[in-house]
Amino acid sequence: ARLMLILADISQSTSDSDLTFLVPIVSGVVWNVFVRAGAFDRFVAVITRGRRTPTRCSLLLQQAKYCMGYPRFMAVGAVVLARWCSRNPLIPEGRENMALAVLILFLCEIGEDLVSFSLERLNCRVLPKQRHISEEELQMMAAAQLRVSSICEPQGAVSIVPSSSPAWSSNDSTKQIRDQCWKLRASFAFAYGEKNFETLPFWAHFAAVMTTQFHTVLFMILLGNGLNYVLGFCHDTYD
Repeated sequence: ARLMLILADISQSTSDSDLTFLVPIVSGVVWNVFVRAGAFDRFVAVITRGRRTPTRCSLLLQQAKYCMGYPRFMAVGAVVLARWCSRNPLIPEGRENMALAVLILFLCEIGEDLVSFSLERLNCRVLPKQRHISEEELQMMAAAQLRVSSICEPQGAVSIVPSSSPAWSSNDSTKQIRDQCWKLRASFAFAYGEKNFETLPFWAHFAAVMTTQFHTVLFMILLGNGLNYVLGFCHDTYD
């Protein structure tokens, strides 16, 4: 999204020597390094008093950033190749800053990965410890969830005689709490487990790469004055 927004801004700019696109590039790199080092997660964990800590999904997202930031540049290269095959200028006329912005973004992506990898190897990351749920907390959460579900259940007929909820008056309440605790324990084990990430199958990498490239080309067309301008058949931007 950042790449497309920067290119869209350059395409609408009236100055050929405007270098204001460097501001979002530099600030984006600083913010991404800040997040990947765990500083943001540590800040959130402090203000929530440990209630919000990184999960396996969020940690996997940080690991995926090492390889999933580059496919968008392949999509830009495909558009440039299409312009060359149609014998149109590789760069829109008067928008040479686009090539400079893409080059700087690519170099910043490499630099960001190198800095993040170095911080990880030097154990300079400040990620908070993953959340640990005790058995007492599990039982309290299970009882609260069952209580809320029993209240939210639709009632067929309303009786004027006060009566307790069937879920809590029957002898099955202990079994319900035990089953709910098992479900919560399984969900927390999935979210906060300490097992290492396994290698993803080829289709998973292929699907993520193709989705990234599709979105890049799509937003390039939507934000870049249409398909004719992106492919070089039209040289004037829309007002």
